Amino acid sequence: MDAFAEALEGNRKIELAEGFIDDMQELLTNTLRGHLISFTKQFRHQIGFINDHPVQKLVKVDSNEVLKHVSTTMYSLHLKGTGYNVRFLCAPEGEKIVFLVAFNEKSGKSNTGYKKYISIAEERLIKWRDREDG
Repeated sequence: MDAFAEALEGNRKIELAEGFIDDMQELLTNTLRGHLISFTKQFRHQIGFINDHPVQKLVKVDSNEVLKHVSTTMYSLHLKGTGYNVRFLCAPEGEKIVFLVAFNEKSGKSNTGYKKYISIAEERLIKWRDREDG
């Protein structure tokens, strides 16, 4: 968890929705065990890209995409390596990006319950916006 926190330290463009840290803890404890070095390298690269570019350019990275059929603009950021296939669902909010959900995508989006994670992301985004307004 230290490498994850270190990569985000001092970052003003990234916000973390409530529950996201729990998702990351689960991934770091289980899925990413033994793969932390390669994952951390990819994660730092993605964070560097976010820091150096407007949020809207995130989808220019090969494995990132804009999700379709969701109620709000949402991005899926993808980090893949031997033994893991991690997705982050994020939402652009002005000049910031809110990391909403992190999960390991098993082979085939339907096997992972991708729709379930979209639903969780939408709920977390509503809570995050309410927190910002309140």
